[in-house]
Amino acid sequence: MDFVLATLFLILYYVRPHEWNAFFSTVQPITKVLALGLGVVLFQAARGAGWRPLRLIRELLRTSNDWILLLFTLWVLHAAADAQATWNQFYHLLGYYVLIAHALTTPRRIERFLWVWMGLLLFVSIMAVLSEYEIDPFGSYGLTHGMYKGRLVLNLSIFSNPNALGHSVVMILPMIYFLGIWHRVLLLKELSLPLFIMPFWCLFWTQSKGAYISGAAGILASQTFGRPKWLQAAVIVLAYVLGMSALMLLPRMHELESIRDDAGVRGRLLAWNFAWQSFETLPEGLGYGQFAQHVPVYVEGPHRVRKPTHSSYVEVGAELGKMGLYLWLGILYYALKALMLARSETDQEERSRRG
Repeated sequence: MDFVLATLFLILYYVRPHEWNAFFSTVQPITKVLALGLGVVLFQAARGAGWRPLRLIRELLRTSNDWILLLFTLWVLHAAADAQATWNQFYHLLGYYVLIAHALTTPRRIERFLWVWMGLLLFVSIMAVLSEYEIDPFGSYGLTHGMYKGRLVLNLSIFSNPNALGHSVVMILPMIYFLGIWHRVLLLKELSLPLFIMPFWCLFWTQSKGAYISGAAGILASQTFGRPKWLQAAVIVLAYVLGMSALMLLPRMHELESIRDDAGVRGRLLAWNFAWQSFETLPEGLGYGQFAQHVPVYVEGPHRVRKPTHSSYVEVGAELGKMGLYLWLGILYYALKALMLARSETDQEERSRRG
């Protein structure tokens, strides 16, 4: 039951029916599914702990990842000017972590979850591309060719910016390789190869420089991870010699040749300078989710916008101060440590670890 609810939450998060359907907008299914999923997890954990509070806490806080996330949560609330408002912004992220950590407990569950996730990213890329061919149920075409001047978007809140769409879809590239091609039979490999078409098409039309670079890094990592050292070195050299030249042929990449003249870079530098000042002068930061409200307005011709940082590291440092940044880096460290030290016994386990 917990796995079904975790998967259903993922589907609702990406499809977002509450944004385009009046009934779902009233019902708010994402919140209810998350609450039900947490209820199931707590019931199962309490039953496994014999209904003893201390054993239940040990059941919920089993790993270093759990403890560092708990400390991070406490710091977020401590550093907030309004702890209740911050909790309302933050609790669903913490809740989904708890649900996922206790639902994805076997290699089979993990692999099935990854297949669903990959399918949803494929859905997002297909719907974005089809919006250019008069199949546009979300009304994306006007946004693409209006505000974003031909850069592809999907008119759902988390994909309504070309960079957001590009960085979301780019994750599918290594997923297709590891789930559908790596150590698979020939038939499944052949069936998986066409799955690259729509994501590549979508990425190309977003014209997102960051997504292009992330995609190249993801492909490079997928082809070097677990390989002999000499082959890793050869792939990296080849990627540097040929890959960099190929990247510069993509839309808008030539702007990186004259960084000082790029409006996006200038706006980003303004945001980063403000973030550094906040990081240096505010021990507890601006507060969770407060960067966009405090960063100075950036003026470029007729446009006046508050520039995002385009960097999680910069934003966390500005919003949560040095301690918040250290704890956040600790979350990444323990997650990466667990991933790198995990030992697989079957192709299914290794596929899930890499995917």
